[in-house]
Amino acid sequence: MSCTGPVFQVASVRKRGVMVSTDAGSVVRKTNPTSADIEAWRQRIRSSTFANYHYEMGKAFARTGEIAHAVAAFDRAVAIDPTHAAAHTCMVEELTRAGRSEEARLAHERALQAMAGYQAEGLTRLGWQIFETQPSDAAVLDEALRRFEQALALPDAPHYAQHGRVLTLMALRRYEEGLPLLPVPAMDNPATNAEIAVYYHTAADHAWSKARRRDVARQLYTEALRLDPQRFEPVYRNGLLSFIDEDLSAAESLLKKAVSLADVPAKVLVHTGMVQLAAGNLAQARASFAEAAADLSHRAIAQGFIAYVDQLSGNIDSAMAGYDAALASLKASKPAWPWHHSWTLSLHGLGLQMLGDSMGALDMHQQAERVLADRWVVVNIAIALDGLGRRADADEQYLRTRDLLPEWLSAETRLRPWIRPALIERLRGLALI
Repeated sequence: MSCTGPVFQVASVRKRGVMVSTDAGSVVRKTNPTSADIEAWRQRIRSSTFANYHYEMGKAFARTGEIAHAVAAFDRAVAIDPTHAAAHTCMVEELTRAGRSEEARLAHERALQAMAGYQAEGLTRLGWQIFETQPSDAAVLDEALRRFEQALALPDAPHYAQHGRVLTLMALRRYEEGLPLLPVPAMDNPATNAEIAVYYHTAADHAWSKARRRDVARQLYTEALRLDPQRFEPVYRNGLLSFIDEDLSAAESLLKKAVSLADVPAKVLVHTGMVQLAAGNLAQARASFAEAAADLSHRAIAQGFIAYVDQLSGNIDSAMAGYDAALASLKASKPAWPWHHSWTLSLHGLGLQMLGDSMGALDMHQQAERVLADRWVVVNIAIALDGLGRRADADEQYLRTRDLLPEWLSAETRLRPWIRPALIERLRGLALI
């Protein structure tokens, strides 16, 4: 929550008139203002104007990295108007950026005391400030969580206090406590929702890659997408998760949406074609790969898949020409990703395997392995070794996948429909799926 980006503003509503007390409580009596009322109003205007002037100066200094000047400007703003929530918040943020964490903590504590009417808001901001300081430190996260929970115990707690609480629980891997709190209501400001969505996306990536919790990642990506429906990454990642879970219809739908949001659609078109291939929709898969092939950096992998699809469709001559074209594209331009290079070689190897040339297939797969020894290539090496009758060597290769994101194994058997039943039997026999 940067003071140079979207800032949560706190507004106070003032009614014209004079406050009087009755048995029923305070009410507003509309009267002509006295000279004292007018002078008080002028003083408030002057204070607000001067406080905002210093606040804006502080933001300008912060944008240019002049942190000491920014802190001084924010300090002048809160000296003029102690209830200027945004100035308090930005001063704390800039002190934190300068590594003056103890001063930042004390500044926020002073802000809480000065803004008695904004306790929940202030506690929430303090929680976010602590959370962003060291999001991998358990002690820091515990302190942030305490602040969020203090804010949520108050009746006027903002929604982003709950977002902070959930995200802190996710960072602490207390998933069973945090997930039931979802979904959290969105904020009124779309820019703020987009900013919070980034945190959910980061938490989802961590849950998937570090904790190996796809179930958690899916819910967090979904929350990010709910807050920012036009954000590419959560759509794309949820599509990949759906493929891993072999929900091919959902995977295709999400990836098609991701294509429309992507800066580089070819990247997603390759995965869309893979999902369509896995579902047995060869014509649709070929069309997706053909569209991806228009992008030079994705051409080799797309051509490799087009050749593979042609071979699965029985068009052997077209397939062989396609494999040659894919290899030529590898030489002509650098692929977007190392796995594009290795998979292109390995797809050619599968083509040779389907023609009964296990030795030629093994050679292609081993060339691919020298580029990138990922799960797809290693399994294809094992398939070639099985074809050569070298079962023990094949077992050794299959078992290597335990350290190569094995959650993809079952879904990827669908990309080898010509051998899938036997492959599933081998993987199950080795307790890999």
